Parts: sequence; C-alpha cells; structure tokens
Amino acid sequence: RSIVGRVRCGQETDTYIQSRFYRAPEIMLAIPYTTAIDMWSFGCILAELVTGFPIFPGESEPEQMGLIIELIGMPPADLLFKATRKEVFFEDDGSPLPTTRTKEGQKLPKSKSLASALNCNDLEFIDFLKQCLVWDPSKRMLPEKALQHNWILKGTSQTINKINSSLTFEIRQNSLDRKQEGTSII
Repeated sequence: RSIVGRVRCGQETDTYIQSRFYRAPEIMLAIPYTTAIDMWSFGCILAELVTGFPIFPGESEPEQMGLIIELIGMPPADLLFKATRKEVFFEDDGSPLPTTRTKEGQKLPKSKSLASALNCNDLEFIDFLKQCLVWDPSKRMLPEKALQHNWILKGTSQTINKINSSLTFEIRQNSLDRKQEGTSII
C-alpha cells in the first residue's frame, strides 16, 4: 500500500510525508499536522528559488532540525511538549542534541538571520518567509493571508503592469502594421 493511502491530515502515520529539505518541524517531531505543512514547504521552496540552494540542506533529520534552530531559534516549549520524537533532536533539558556535522561546530539557536542566509535585502520578501517558517503551525501564515501579503501584492501589481504594457505595445504595433499595410496597397 502506498504512503499516500496511509497519510491523513491531523493524524501521525509516517514521518516521510515531505522531502527532508522542505519538511515541516511538526512532521519531524511527530506532532499531528495540518495543511500548514504546505506553507512551511512553500517558504523553503521560495528561499531556494532566490538562492539556488535549499535553505535547510540537512543530511539527516537531526541535522535538518539543527539548521532550522540555527535560523529561526528554539521551538516553543508547548510544541516540544506535544512531540513524540523530541528525544531524536533534544536533550532532556530541551537543549538541542549535537548534529553530525562536527566540522562546522554546533549551531547556536538563531545565530544566523534570514536576510544574511539568503543574501537578500527585500524586507517584504523576508517578512513573507518569516511568516511561512514559524515553529507553531497554528501561528504560521495561512494561504489566504499569503495572498494579501505586500510582497505578493507588489509582485502581482508589477506583473499586471508588465502585461498591460506589453499588450498596449502589441496593440499599437498591430495598429501601425495595419496602417502601413493600408498605405502600401494604395
């Protein structure tokens, strides 16, 4: 039976629901999940489109968790309380377990900013990603809110203006071509 047949929103059935680089923390922690996992993945994909590289390129789930902690900080205690796999990633006192990449040293929580990780200074884009990459899925941006975000609206407006400019140019060009065709026939 395929994994698709066993996975249902809100039920913990398997931790391999999303590709690791785009996997939401609630999946790794084995917390019942919702469609909010898609907004997490969307944020990861957008970051990768900007840089050309995954934002969280963990070679294992523990390393993946370490990279997330390095960028967005520690998960809230209430989220860890719900986690059934927290021992895979955290000590009894809640501190993160060391990751396998020892050559780079232990990652400190929130030691890297999103803007520097992406080498990006578009504050609206950074804000959009920050709202996608939130530990608590209930506080993560919803798709409806994403469509109203300034970064999306600005991009949509610029795209519409480009389309309108292109159409206007095309209409004018067609009009000129017709006039030229009409004068050459006479």
